Amino acid sequence: MLAGYSKSEEAGINDPNGLILLWSLAMRKKPEFTFTCQTEITSAIFHKFNPKLIVGGTYTGQILIWDTRGKPLPVQKTQPGGKFHAYPIYCLAVNGSTNSNNITSISNDGVMCTWSLSNLSKANKRIDLKGRKRRNTDKDSFETISSQNTNTEDIGAICMASQDPIIL
Repeated sequence: MLAGYSKSEEAGINDPNGLILLWSLAMRKKPEFTFTCQTEITSAIFHKFNPKLIVGGTYTGQILIWDTRGKPLPVQKTQPGGKFHAYPIYCLAVNGSTNSNNITSISNDGVMCTWSLSNLSKANKRIDLKGRKRRNTDKDSFETISSQNTNTEDIGAICMASQDPIIL
């Protein structure tokens, strides 16, 4: 079982902000693997075609990859600074086949990116998936409308599901 954690209130100044623990039913008193990063983890999954890899999304919009055969630090990561994702990544998936697959991520501002595992320095594709909403004049509630209306506000994405493969 994989679990992602953010910084504890009792954590020391040198403790990492992000923590991923892999728990085994054979070892119930402590995690089998511990992985760290310098920012809070907002999503984490096993790589669908390589179970030794763990893919994580962070509060700062970075994608990180850890390898259970290596050290507790990420073996690959996207650049910080929001060139592709500037908001927290709550949605992650690995799509494709064993020989050809991509990581798909959606940040809270509705930006979807696909990434090649061999090159996290640049997204393969970047698409805005922005929903729109307007104030209903009859009530004080919001309703979703088409993106053709000019009086709109962005809606943030917090989860996703897909059928294989995602082809962009």
